[in-house]
Amino acid sequence: MEKIKVLLVEDDLVDQMAFKRLVKEEKLPYDYKIAGSASAAIKILQEEKFDIVITDYNLGDGTAFDIFDYIIDTPFIFITGGGDEELAVKALKAGAFHYQIKDQLRNYLKVLPSTIEKALKHKKTENEKKKAQEELRQNKERLDIILHSIGDGVIVINEKQEIMIINKKAQELLGFDGELTMSDNLHKALRNCRENGKVLIDAINQNEFSKLELEVDFPLPRVLSVTGTTFLDVDGKSAGKVFILRDVTKEKEIDRMKTDFVSSVSHELRTPLTSILGFSTTILKRRDIPEKTKYEFIEIIQKESKRLSRLIEDVLSISKIESGKITYDFRRISLKSIIEDVYEIYSPQAEKKKLKMILDVEENVPEIIGDRDALHQVVVNFVGNAIKFTPEGGTVTLGLRQENESVVLMIKDTGMGIPEKDQARIFDKFYRVYRPGTQIQGTGLGLSIVKEIIEKHKGRIELFSKVGKGTTFNIFFPKDADLGEEEQSKTELSN
Repeated sequence: MEKIKVLLVEDDLVDQMAFKRLVKEEKLPYDYKIAGSASAAIKILQEEKFDIVITDYNLGDGTAFDIFDYIIDTPFIFITGGGDEELAVKALKAGAFHYQIKDQLRNYLKVLPSTIEKALKHKKTENEKKKAQEELRQNKERLDIILHSIGDGVIVINEKQEIMIINKKAQELLGFDGELTMSDNLHKALRNCRENGKVLIDAINQNEFSKLELEVDFPLPRVLSVTGTTFLDVDGKSAGKVFILRDVTKEKEIDRMKTDFVSSVSHELRTPLTSILGFSTTILKRRDIPEKTKYEFIEIIQKESKRLSRLIEDVLSISKIESGKITYDFRRISLKSIIEDVYEIYSPQAEKKKLKMILDVEENVPEIIGDRDALHQVVVNFVGNAIKFTPEGGTVTLGLRQENESVVLMIKDTGMGIPEKDQARIFDKFYRVYRPGTQIQGTGLGLSIVKEIIEKHKGRIELFSKVGKGTTFNIFFPKDADLGEEEQSKTELSN
């Protein structure tokens, strides 16, 4: 049996002898030391750790109160003479586990072992309690860290719909900045939601809340997916509910854009197909059509066929991008020759729309490493958009210059301009800019394909635009980009 380390602080030699005799006769498992004065006790306490301290009040060179500050995290029993109850109370307030009255016959020694046992049990219980509390604190701290670091919002409420737990993300999603606290009502948490979150409150009241959506209006409009479940107490009764909140605004927007895309593609396909079918049917059925008219019809059929081809090409390109693989033929090429080709292609169209096209190319601009067809597609897309959205009498400029370690391609127009709110999103798949007074055209794929191509060439895009003034795109390509193992090799890149 492990011995109990005991310090007896007693200046009376007779009482010291009585304690020694008690330990010996009762065969008590004590490993004890005796201090005959306050100063001796202090010295021992500074050097050693004990399981329990027993101290008389009067200690010759001081009192028990002189040593209390040195009894750290150790239970102690206070011994006092009869009539010193006030001192005993003071000692208890100072942290003593128990006090015993010292009688002349020293009968207090008979109950001292049981008192020591109780004190040690109490200390053990207190230590276990502290340990459990510390573990609880650490677990709570870990839970708080986890709750505040996860990307989803978490809310726990009790049966009174009072908040028990709410993490930072939930507050952010619901439009709060640390304002919500424990015991706040769920109604307060939902005050920024449409109709004050009536859809969730009704679902809770009807106990049908496995999954639903909340629309939040402040600080920004957003849609939240809410998944809920009931948690039980130790008796198996409902104790409250846990909700997981996830921002699905972007997913909703993507779904909407995909729906618009399908509708747009259907429309874009239907229009040229209608023309092709109509004019080809007319040619086949009416043998008496003049050759000039027939030629005009065939030109329209060719034009609409090219339009269909471009649309199909866009859809195939975006499919390759989505699959994570696209093939480029990297070699040393001249951007100057590309923009000159595009200039020649679009000049008649610009002239027909009474637009002025300017070619502004610096001398001695170096070649770059790139895929000619892909970069041709980039320039065609930008120039086509510039002509489309520039009104009669406007100007479209194609520029090329060298700037530090980059070759810069510029497409500038004096057209409608792009609203500031749309500028960050024009390269998103399916996104189309709404322009008042005009019908939204296209599939919203062109610029997303362009961005993919430019990024694969280690390029970057700068956009400057003002509504009613025009738009400028600067595309920066590195002069010496290492894009492939060899210039003439075909390289398959994976996202």
